Amino acid sequence: MKKNQLVEIYSSSEDSFTVGYIIYEDKKRILVNSIDDQGRKDGYLLFKKSLIEKIERGTDYLEKIEKYRSFWGKTKLGTSDNPVFTEKPDFYDLIKYAHKYKKVITLATSFDYYDYSTGYVDYFDEDIVTIKALDQNTGELYEDFEIEIKDIILVEVENIDNLLLEYVNKK
Repeated sequence: MKKNQLVEIYSSSEDSFTVGYIIYEDKKRILVNSIDDQGRKDGYLLFKKSLIEKIERGTDYLEKIEKYRSFWGKTKLGTSDNPVFTEKPDFYDLIKYAHKYKKVITLATSFDYYDYSTGYVDYFDEDIVTIKALDQNTGELYEDFEIEIKDIILVEVENIDNLLLEYVNKK
């Protein structure tokens, strides 16, 4: 087993998996330095080998997490001094900001997961915005969505998840 290689470890529960670096392995156990879904170290896990169904390497998801890991040393969160954040912005203002500065933005038309679109603002006017959506698993562009601004109930910009997706997409 290669050390310093990021892996996905699947147990008998197919609903979840662990991401991390294998530190130690013998016939009965595997010790993993766990990595969270934002690429940060998240403690250690010791598994009984008999409970492990499979170990995956080199997946698109792991490539994204590796890129996230390099992100953490290069960013400062919550430090924007752009006046848009102090001048009582509306949805249109934040869409305009994201477009101008090529920021990843999330727009929602309801609180249903399927009504969220995350990506780059490709086009906007006073009535509509077109988002070049990013795949949440890979950070790659995959589809365009047109949204009526009057239908927007939530906008997220410069949050951790969007900054990470932006970083991965530009790598």
